[in-house]
Amino acid sequence: MTPHTPANNSGTDDAAACAFPAKAAPPCGTCFYFFEYPSSHDASPEQLDALLKGGQTSDTHDHPGMHVSDTTDYLIMLSGELTAIVEDGEATLRPGDMMVNRGGYRAFENRGPMPARFAVVSIGATAAVR
Repeated sequence: MTPHTPANNSGTDDAAACAFPAKAAPPCGTCFYFFEYPSSHDASPEQLDALLKGGQTSDTHDHPGMHVSDTTDYLIMLSGELTAIVEDGEATLRPGDMMVNRGGYRAFENRGPMPARFAVVSIGATAAVR
């Protein structure tokens, strides 16, 4: 995680040392992390809800996991399948697929039989008009 951009590459401090788990980048900062999202067949609703800590939840959308953050997020699928649900539809992401979310509402479901693994680069951004 970097607290701001541009990052300061001087010195020898560990730039990755931060309060973790960070689920979203700080304003003007960045965060890179890996996720393993369990299959909805194997996880309890409480386990799935815990994955969303850090985002702002939505009372105006039907999906219980719908959330938003003031970030631009680059998601890269590594293994398994993940259904990305946005305001105007959904898409199933498979290994090698990439999704860019520019601060919009989104939720995720793993409808497949195995865990979905993906990496995310999150960059702090100006809030989207909501």
